[in-house]
Amino acid sequence: MKKIITLSVIGVAVISLLVAFNSFVLADDQGKADSSNEVDQEDKLKMEQKQKKEPVVSPEDKKRDFEQEETDHFLRVGDYPDPSVNKSNFALHNMHIHANTISLNGSFDNGGRELSEMQILKRVKNIEENANKIKISGNQKAEDQVNAIAELANQLYEDDVKQGDERLQDLHDLVHELNHNFNPNNKVIDSKSNVKGEPIN
Repeated sequence: MKKIITLSVIGVAVISLLVAFNSFVLADDQGKADSSNEVDQEDKLKMEQKQKKEPVVSPEDKKRDFEQEETDHFLRVGDYPDPSVNKSNFALHNMHIHANTISLNGSFDNGGRELSEMQILKRVKNIEENANKIKISGNQKAEDQVNAIAELANQLYEDDVKQGDERLQDLHDLVHELNHNFNPNNKVIDSKSNVKGEPIN
């Protein structure tokens, strides 16, 4: 009887050991599988990030691209006055529109009211700022004209210029000549208007 009990106890112990061993093996396998999945996920993530990365550009290429972009925006005859095409031609085009308005050389919509002193000064300042944005290469005359425009606009702004000041016409004439020379295909048409921006026939 004692032998049977002893054998039973041994059998139970063996079975318990086998169960524990199997559980350990299964847990270890599961851990390896989880670890393997994590590695696979990391590899996949690294691969996706690598594919998303932009191609490596050398400092020389970056400098060359920057210089090319700068060259693309030098003031040039006939370039379309759009910031995506030529920022300098675009700045000059805008200058002419503002110069027309403040000198009454173009109609404008101000709700049937005269331009206020603040509106005039704002447009004068805009002309100066746009003049300073223009890039010129190899054309001294054009460079002198742009500098003269910027200086006159600055002087008018400092003097709190008002409607009727003859220097507004001088400013317009400088801008007008430059714009017609460099934007011949996209000219701003001059047409006399009254102080409310209504065209004068």
